[in-house]
Amino acid sequence: MAEPPARFWLRQAYSDLFMSVSTGTPAAPVHNCQRVGKQQQAVEKAVKAVLAALRQRGMIRTCTPRGHTIHVEISHILSAIGRLPSSRKTNDLVQLVQNLFYAQNVGHINDLCSLAPKWPAQGNLFPRNTEYPFQQATAAWLAPCDPEVFTQPELNRFDHLAKAVVAGAGKIVSVSER
Repeated sequence: MAEPPARFWLRQAYSDLFMSVSTGTPAAPVHNCQRVGKQQQAVEKAVKAVLAALRQRGMIRTCTPRGHTIHVEISHILSAIGRLPSSRKTNDLVQLVQNLFYAQNVGHINDLCSLAPKWPAQGNLFPRNTEYPFQQATAAWLAPCDPEVFTQPELNRFDHLAKAVVAGAGKIVSVSER
């Protein structure tokens, strides 16, 4: 089965990012779950764009996985970059990938992407996410659209992260096409 080229993943990441900005207004905190959901999707697709770009260059064999496996995808990317021999042709690409996927940023990406909806294991509480009602540690239920679910500092951090990851992926895709 053919894989979508990196540019297609990137275009969709930019579309999701645009929608995250247009749904996130301070006057409508009920839409914060939609805003964070689109930021998560933008970041996930940007990472898939990087993976696809490296695959297109023959630097990685891994196909773009379906589903929410961002930590696995980032691991494949970093592993591939770590195996590249140093050359003028690859140094710019390696530097861009390292600048995007440094440890602290990967932690923030994992935090955001952990909010993708998923069903809990049998007997566990439903985790906080952007789409489905979930349970707090007290077993009290909340809807993702409840105004207290996402704090303003979180919204600001996710907004900054999504913009940086999509822009960084754009640079990586562009350099990989040279």
